Amino acid sequence: MKTLLIRFLLLLIVIFFQLSFLDILFPQLAVPIGIVVCTVVWTLVQGFPRALWMTVPLSVLYEIVVSGSVGIFSVFSIVLAYGVSFLSRRLLIEERGNGIFLYAVVAAGAALVCRIFLIAFLAGDTGVYVFRTGGFSSLFVGIPIMRIVVISSVLFIVAYPLMRRFENYIVRISQQQFLNVR
Repeated sequence: MKTLLIRFLLLLIVIFFQLSFLDILFPQLAVPIGIVVCTVVWTLVQGFPRALWMTVPLSVLYEIVVSGSVGIFSVFSIVLAYGVSFLSRRLLIEERGNGIFLYAVVAAGAALVCRIFLIAFLAGDTGVYVFRTGGFSSLFVGIPIMRIVVISSVLFIVAYPLMRRFENYIVRISQQQFLNVR
């Protein structure tokens, strides 16, 4: 129960960080970049099946908070988690040193794909992303694309060790709870 509460608090912190920091500082990006990076990080740290227990509630909670209903972004996060899992198994790159930078590039690519996905599917459908996007013509403007790449790469490099430590802490807590049962 304690681990479930801690995980839920982490989800709320990530959503709060996205809405109160990233969306305020970078409204022109039109990408929930913190949510996308966390999906990539959790998939790398935990693997696909276990990562779904964090990414699906994260994307669903984010969509409910932002637009009041569950939409297409949740499906995108599931497909993204599967794609990252597929790439990490096929590439067999160590998650240390230079491998982290390659995975940061994967996170940046995922953020760019998310921008294309949101513009394609949500441009005329919801008021949440319309004021930020402006259609496909704004997709090819160089400055927002470079900002997406830089911000998502930096977020990944910061978030990966933090999530790794968090998951190790959760494992340690659950082992202590199990050992105290005797």
